[in-house]
Amino acid sequence: IAAQTQTLTAENSANVEAAIAELEIAKESELLEQSYISRIGKAMEPVFKPLGFDWKMSVSVLTGLMAKEVVVSSMGILYHAGSDSDETSESLISKLQANRNANNIPLSAYMSFLVFVLLYFPCLGTLIAINKETKGIKWTLFSAAYPLVFAWIVSFGIYQLGAIF
Repeated sequence: IAAQTQTLTAENSANVEAAIAELEIAKESELLEQSYISRIGKAMEPVFKPLGFDWKMSVSVLTGLMAKEVVVSSMGILYHAGSDSDETSESLISKLQANRNANNIPLSAYMSFLVFVLLYFPCLGTLIAINKETKGIKWTLFSAAYPLVFAWIVSFGIYQLGAIF
């Protein structure tokens, strides 16, 4: 009986800890929904909605302006997978899959996101270097605008083609 009691106590303890962890994530999600970065992402959402991006993906694109490596870690934070997430993080992969299933997001939206991140303009440091080298704002703006528009058009095509199939 004592062994059974200890087993039941251990199971109850694990259930309570899991429930506490879920409540903490729900609290963090609520705080995140009311944050400034959430407001910025939701303001950007109309531009990226035709590509299948939600506000969290839009924010990840925005943070990627500093360095493209930041995109994945931003997604890890926004999807509550941890700030040390990388492209092989099981936690981030499972959170993205859960988000996809919960919000009925087609797989083509994630493909569109990947292509967009690969194609849109380089980081801010590169644009600053272009500005210094060309000694003018025209080429800097062109170097930012052209890849951005190109990435949007290609990503739009991928998302729309994916939605058909």
